[in-house]
Amino acid sequence: AQTTTMTEHERRTFLTGIGAVGVTAGLAGCSGLPGLGSNVEMSYGDEVEGEIIEDSPDDPIYGDLAEPHTFQGSDGDDIEIDMTSGDFDTYLIVTDEDEELVVEEDDGGPGFNSSLEHELDDDGVFTVWAGSFSGEATGDYELELDED
Repeated sequence: AQTTTMTEHERRTFLTGIGAVGVTAGLAGCSGLPGLGSNVEMSYGDEVEGEIIEDSPDDPIYGDLAEPHTFQGSDGDDIEIDMTSGDFDTYLIVTDEDEELVVEEDDGGPGFNSSLEHELDDDGVFTVWAGSFSGEATGDYELELDED
């Protein structure tokens, strides 16, 4: 299979054109395993602290450094995902079990933080890829998954 990737300029132009839905949420407490390059399982209401490192896996859409976080979702679930970092411009990608793009988001949160709201149209295990807009940045981040 051949993969086509967008340049940073193409990605930003695309996202600017489609817009994004922003949501805000506070942090109540965090847990998780940062920067291990393996899936961190999440459930609605979970918050994790993580780290993108040079050895982090590549997301299946653009081939950029990103940390995967899986969750079980159902058709009709209205998910909310927030990602913040003081180290880099955050970027969220959500894929389905077949590693097909469900939704992606760049700057829907305050500043260069990512925040999205999306209604799932299928049941299954989904993966949130916590990454950076540049695709190469490393550093700490916080990720929150909720259902509305």
